Amino acid sequence: MTLGVNIKTDSLSNNSLRNIFRNIFDKNGHLLLLLDTSYKNYIFDDFFDSIDVNNIEYIPLGLSKKKSDLFFLKINNLNELNEIAFNFIEYLELNYHKENFEYYVHGFGATQLVLSTFIDYFKKSIVLNDSKGDFIFRWYDPRVMIHLEKILGLSKVESLLSIFSEWNFIHPLGLYNFKNPNISTKVKKLNSINKFQSMQLDDIEIVNLIYREIHKSFYFTPQQILIFLENGRKEYLLVEYDDLFTYGYYCCVVNPDFMRHNLIIGKYNENIKFSKFIELIDLSVWEKVQNDLEGDNHG
Repeated sequence: MTLGVNIKTDSLSNNSLRNIFRNIFDKNGHLLLLLDTSYKNYIFDDFFDSIDVNNIEYIPLGLSKKKSDLFFLKINNLNELNEIAFNFIEYLELNYHKENFEYYVHGFGATQLVLSTFIDYFKKSIVLNDSKGDFIFRWYDPRVMIHLEKILGLSKVESLLSIFSEWNFIHPLGLYNFKNPNISTKVKKLNSINKFQSMQLDDIEIVNLIYREIHKSFYFTPQQILIFLENGRKEYLLVEYDDLFTYGYYCCVVNPDFMRHNLIIGKYNENIKFSKFIELIDLSVWEKVQNDLEGDNHG
């Protein structure tokens, strides 16, 4: 099993994705697409008239009785591939735009499992337990997927993906590809995670916000930003959303070591809310901190 970036974002094109779709279809006799209409529930309405309802498997999220916004679409023949599947590529391509936050196509691939068995395993995989109880684990979202190896370990990620013979997803960092030539009908379910892993999963939302904020002027990957938040939790005991956002943001726009500068750490008061403490620091101080730390890095 392998999971990694195979194609850089600047080489992706509509035609290259069409070729990947066709290759998966030719090799497996079908193509699976994981679609999400939670941002705009009407986004695919024009396509539904052409889709066989028997090829759609809705994935319930939570206890709501309304039709789920998350569903798998199985493409079974060449006409469907040409007339339906290729239409989703324009939505898939949105995923490699850093400012985009509406992911309508989470991924695509194939499975060797009977569809009903596959869907049953997938439904079970998105319910996890932590110290606070059961929660919906949106591991299938590319913005979560890129962090899972660090948070859970490679073997757990491979366990989640083991229901696929192949799975692909797009993130601004690239096209990720997973191939599993030895698919098993005995899939090991991930049942629970520890408190630290739960906090890291919570932090991914903050990571995504910071990444969208800073990507035009500063180059830090989401994985680096997650490490910044981890440091903020460990070294400064930050737990609140706005404090973690502030810490991670300033790690990116000032310097990852900004808190170690004597002009900052010397004034730091743990009794003052962290985000408020940062607001009170004068712009001229930030300029000096940044210049000093950049000098240290280049000296």
